[in-house]
Amino acid sequence: MKLRKCSLFAAVVGALLFTAAFAPRANAVLAVYYNFEDSTLGASPPDFTSEAIGLQTPTMTFQYAAASMVSVAGLAFNGAAGDPDANNLALGLTNAGFNNLGFLQFHVDTNTLVDMNLSLAASTSNLGFSSVELLYSNDGFVSDTHLVGTESITSAIGEPISFAPIAAAAEGQSDITFRLVFNGATPNGEVPQNTFIDNIQLTATAVPEPSSYIGALLGLVGLCWFQRRRFTRFLGLRSA
Repeated sequence: MKLRKCSLFAAVVGALLFTAAFAPRANAVLAVYYNFEDSTLGASPPDFTSEAIGLQTPTMTFQYAAASMVSVAGLAFNGAAGDPDANNLALGLTNAGFNNLGFLQFHVDTNTLVDMNLSLAASTSNLGFSSVELLYSNDGFVSDTHLVGTESITSAIGEPISFAPIAAAAEGQSDITFRLVFNGATPNGEVPQNTFIDNIQLTATAVPEPSSYIGALLGLVGLCWFQRRRFTRFLGLRSA
C-alpha cells in the first residue's frame, strides 16, 4: 500500500511538473501597431492600416480634414522591435489650428489583454498641436467615455509619448475604441501649423483564454489516470 501511495504521489507530481512546463503563459505582446509606411512621401491622405506584426490589425479611422493629412518624413522614436519596415514615413497633421479636437481612433478586442499601454512619437512646430489626450469607450463613444490622460507635445524634432497604465476597466471587452484627440493649435492662415505623428503602439500582456487552462487541466487528469492504470497493471503482474 505504501509503495502504491508513493507511486501515485510521484505520478501526480510528475504530471503537475509536466503541466506547468507546457501550460499557457501570459506574455508581453505588441497588440496593435501603426507605422504609416505603406504610402509614399507627400501622399494625402496617408496610410492608416495597422501592421501585421501586431496581434490585431484594425484600420485606423479619423475625424480630421482629409486634405490636411499627408505622409511626411518619419520620426526616429518609438519604433517597434522587429518592425520590418524602414522608418521613412510619418503622419503629418497640417493646418492644425483649423482642426483642434480632431482625432484618430481604432477598435481593439481586449478579452485577452491586460496591463495595456499606448505610446507614440510626436513632434510639433509652427503653432501646431500642443497636447494629445487618450480616451477609450466600450460603445464607440455613444454614451461611454473614459479619459486615460493628457500629454503635452513640445518637441520640434520628435519625442516619445506614453499613456500608462490604461485602466483595468478597458480589459476583458470584445470591442474597445481608443481615441487620440489633438488640441491646442493656433489658427494662422499664413503658417501651416504642423504636428507629425508616428509609430503608434498598443502594447499589453496577453493572457491565455480560459479554454487553454481547461485543456491543461484535462491533460493533467488524463496523465494521472494513465499512470494509475499503469500501476494497477504492474501490481496485477507481480501478484500473478
